[in-house]
Amino acid sequence: MPEEIVHALTHALTDSLKLLPFLFLVYFFIELTEEKLSASHKLLRGNGAPALGALLGCIPQCGFSVMITSLYVRRLVSVGTVLAVFLSTSDEAIPIILAHPDRWADIVKLLAVKLIVALIAGYAVDLFLGAKLPQPCCKKDEKEEQAHVKGCCSHEIAHQSQRWKELLLHPFLHTLKIGSFLFVTMALLNIALEYIGEEKIASFLLAGSAIQPLAAAVVGLIPTCLPSVLLTELYLAGQLSFGAVVAGLSAGTGMGLLLLLRENRNKVGTWMLMILLYVSAALAGCLLQWMGV
Repeated sequence: MPEEIVHALTHALTDSLKLLPFLFLVYFFIELTEEKLSASHKLLRGNGAPALGALLGCIPQCGFSVMITSLYVRRLVSVGTVLAVFLSTSDEAIPIILAHPDRWADIVKLLAVKLIVALIAGYAVDLFLGAKLPQPCCKKDEKEEQAHVKGCCSHEIAHQSQRWKELLLHPFLHTLKIGSFLFVTMALLNIALEYIGEEKIASFLLAGSAIQPLAAAVVGLIPTCLPSVLLTELYLAGQLSFGAVVAGLSAGTGMGLLLLLRENRNKVGTWMLMILLYVSAALAGCLLQWMGV
């Protein structure tokens, strides 16, 4: 088997395994609460906390973007909250920069800028667009929902005597299903990136161009951890401006976006959230580029 494919598969397997505990805990939490949550599709919608989400996203790993996506598709957090987490997520960037002690100051600057962008975009979306954006789940008939409550993935919520089985069994099965989907998709994306090559991607990113943040944000949207590695390495090598790396890393969500595409039934809402993510990241990058930061 070619070395590129082995590397891509290994990377995808490692990233998928790291996410399994997060996925299980999220689905376990949902299972604990979904009988009450299913009683009203408006419960907690719009009451998210973009500030807390932005702070969680600053932690250098993509588990929180996956966690917030899982909560979002169940209407437990607002659009602004999930957008704030996505924008503040840096994935592999921080550990890579930490390996260069002479660049540690960049970490503070990067996190501070991404946190500000996440806060502004998150609260702005909730304040001005929150009620107008399509909601994550399809609407159901309210009378039918009250008479025949279904849980996550449309499974029947068990009677109280059997509830303990579902508290463990369904989250476990759901975790395996989503984990397998993430592994297969990431492996395919990683193989594609391995064969495209760093030089071609650097050329695509328009080194030295004033619109470099626009291209970097496109690369950042690729739902896998590799773009954050690539963008950070290009930035450290001087081929990517600070504005461009902010745009790329802000648009990057690790596997959060991948899970959103898989789990959210409302595809219009998914694409609108992706557009908001790209526009917020690209605008922030272009502004920084224009300011010469």
